[in-house]
Amino acid sequence: MILGLKTPDAAQIEAVRQANQAAPLSYADVGASLQMTTPKGFVATQHQQRLPDGSFEAAKAALDAFAMFPRWVTPHGSSRLNAVVVVIAELGLSVTNLCRIVERVDTPKRYGFAYGTLDCHAECGEEAFVIERRGDQVWYSVFSFSRPARAWLWMGYPMIRLIQHRFVRDSCAAMQAAVDGVCTERSHLANQPQTIE
Repeated sequence: MILGLKTPDAAQIEAVRQANQAAPLSYADVGASLQMTTPKGFVATQHQQRLPDGSFEAAKAALDAFAMFPRWVTPHGSSRLNAVVVVIAELGLSVTNLCRIVERVDTPKRYGFAYGTLDCHAECGEEAFVIERRGDQVWYSVFSFSRPARAWLWMGYPMIRLIQHRFVRDSCAAMQAAVDGVCTERSHLANQPQTIE
């Protein structure tokens, strides 16, 4: 975790990402969040949002573009497997943490990825972002398990939990807005008069 009064610039972000390419994960149960399983000693956070019917493909694209991150959290990186993602949260101070994409899922009914905390992260654990088809419905789910990575962080744990709950709630709203925008635009285009030549 890196704290600062100013948000890191692009060069600083890239330097941090490159310096942590080989950094180890800070937990053992890799991939458990995609199964919505909470390892012993961790606390789970979960939220789901129903998206517009027929928005599965649009939601997949939004997920890969990190459109589910709320305005106060900015990710830098990609959703490719093993990619290191620098996540900056603006919480009065600029809080920088690092994760790695540890697993992806891509089936006709389920799409998403999980990223896990690196050793330098304030938290220890994993978070999954998933789009699902359930019959005719489309759902977005966020599931994480975590605990403070340092003993002194337990003192601020109630505040950390509030931030985590705010994140999953705001993430669902951001995904809803991203997909609504795409669906509205497509609907608008579909309703345009056609010219036959």
